[in-house]
Amino acid sequence: MIKLDISEDQFELYDFTESVIQFMGPLKNSDNLSLDVWGIIIPLKMFSIEQYGLSKDQFSFNDNIYISGFSTIRFEGVEAIDIEVELLTKTKPHEHIHQKDGSKCKIHKNWNISSGRDGYNYEIFSAIDWPFGSSSLSIVAGGGVTIEIEPNYCVPLNQYILNTSKYSLSY
Repeated sequence: MIKLDISEDQFELYDFTESVIQFMGPLKNSDNLSLDVWGIIIPLKMFSIEQYGLSKDQFSFNDNIYISGFSTIRFEGVEAIDIEVELLTKTKPHEHIHQKDGSKCKIHKNWNISSGRDGYNYEIFSAIDWPFGSSSLSIVAGGGVTIEIEPNYCVPLNQYILNTSKYSLSY
């Protein structure tokens, strides 16, 4: 297992567009939040492997990485969370669910965990597993953020693109 500090600007190096988050709201009386995320992309072709805190000997290939498994992201000092989900059908091709008036069916929830808002705003645009849909997740946190990655889950991004059914999360 590889554990990396991805606080603030380091977080922006990761790509969540192909990922699926297992989201459960924050625990009462806690300012920490953990997310299990499948399908994070590490675009090594855009930034050097060293910028991620990784080394070449950790992987058997030198290409953009798709993490075909769950990674855990931990946020400390969470001050606020805001999530909006546009509901999608579970069956492929995933289509938006619409209300009677034709508008997209959306769910929105926020948590104000502390009165301060001095932390960094972490934004993730990805899919969410339940309720299933396309999500916009914003987490304001003043503490550190870490990610735990299992190297055995890492595959070259081009392999994922050529065989998404093999590497994507199955529902």
